[in-house]
Amino acid sequence: MDVTFFLADWIELMVADIPGGGHMPYHKHSHEQIGICLDGRYDMTVEETSHELRFGGTYFCASQEGHSAENPHTALARSLNIFIPPRYHRVPKPETEQENP
Repeated sequence: MDVTFFLADWIELMVADIPGGGHMPYHKHSHEQIGICLDGRYDMTVEETSHELRFGGTYFCASQEGHSAENPHTALARSLNIFIPPRYHRVPKPETEQENP
């Protein structure tokens, strides 16, 4: 899966390309997540509920809700994922912290 990140101090955007037969393993995190299908189609599971997402389809994950994605098709699927607030390991450190090892 190829991903591209865009980050601000209050929001993180991730564009994810899920190849045919690819998946995002089941996981949880403390940040809310909103997803929008931009191209293709894929199966999105939040907790115990799965839906096929197509262009414009959306989902929401509250904090600590388990979720995964699977593309059982042959064509690429693309999604935009929004994390609020940004995930802690993606937030840039202030310059003073970066300069001091």
